[in-house]
Amino acid sequence: MAFRLPRHSEAFSRQPTGKASKRVEKPAYLDFIRSLPCIVTKREPVEAAHVSYAEPRAGKLGRGKASKESDCWTLPLHPDEHRRQHSMGEREYWRSVGIDPCVIAAFLYAAYPNRERAMLVINNIQRGKVSRASFNPHTGEVCNVRHSLTGEDSRRLEGDVPPRHQD
Repeated sequence: MAFRLPRHSEAFSRQPTGKASKRVEKPAYLDFIRSLPCIVTKREPVEAAHVSYAEPRAGKLGRGKASKESDCWTLPLHPDEHRRQHSMGEREYWRSVGIDPCVIAAFLYAAYPNRERAMLVINNIQRGKVSRASFNPHTGEVCNVRHSLTGEDSRRLEGDVPPRHQD
């Protein structure tokens, strides 16, 4: 039996504001990223591609003008894919390859410095619609949990339909 938690009317309505945080450089982490295969094509060599757009749900405010994002927000991309990413715009590129870069960057950062765990992350990337996956950063295991929701149940999760009360 499912239950619904009450949601305050202002929940999720406020976005973080303020200046982007100061860049954190981690050269050893960038070397680790460069040792992995491309997350899109699985080819090598790769470049460390920074995800620079803001993503409030990940606590990521974006970068300031003329600066790079912190190194924890990097992904291994083959040079051809990295050029393609820059030529078409980041969000459009990631949408076209069906990968959520913030999620994968967070998983890879959690797997660091263990290459075996990082390879589990890369080999278990699900393309297309983002599925609800459970990731254990301590073991690197990814467990896909697929939800099949009817239209009403899907809208209920988005807050469009009030919950049904069962007596």
